[in-house]
Amino acid sequence: MSAANTQPTDAAKASETSPTPIRLVQAGFQMIGIRYRFGGSEKSGIDCSGLVKSLFSKFNIDLPRSSREQFKQGEKVSKDDLKPGDLVFFSSGGNQPTHVGIYVGNNQLLHAARHAGQVVVSDISKIWDTMRYLGARRVMELWGDDPAPESDTN
Repeated sequence: MSAANTQPTDAAKASETSPTPIRLVQAGFQMIGIRYRFGGSEKSGIDCSGLVKSLFSKFNIDLPRSSREQFKQGEKVSKDDLKPGDLVFFSSGGNQPTHVGIYVGNNQLLHAARHAGQVVVSDISKIWDTMRYLGARRVMELWGDDPAPESDTN
């Protein structure tokens, strides 16, 4: 995916000078309050993996629909190296993800929470207390088009 070929949607254009992962998080904040619905869509209500797929699609990045398949995407990231835009996975038991969200910074996670009935931002440590943390992934296409800070001098 190159910057010249990418036509971001309105949500993705929110602040074109911001790095793409920050714009993804900003677009995610616009989805707060959408009701939770397993297997739904933005219009009918959305679940956790649907939220992730929908947000990434706004940036022309096609992710699988299920959290299990999303867990196989990108590169592994340690808890200590989480950056806004990273996918964070949890399980209610076993070694397969049952929940996914997008790290937004400051120990916060944007996710479609069944218990809250909507898209919310939660303290990630509280989720770790109730679900088993499985890992995090960084979808490199989200980072690929951002110029290095030094290139601002052209």
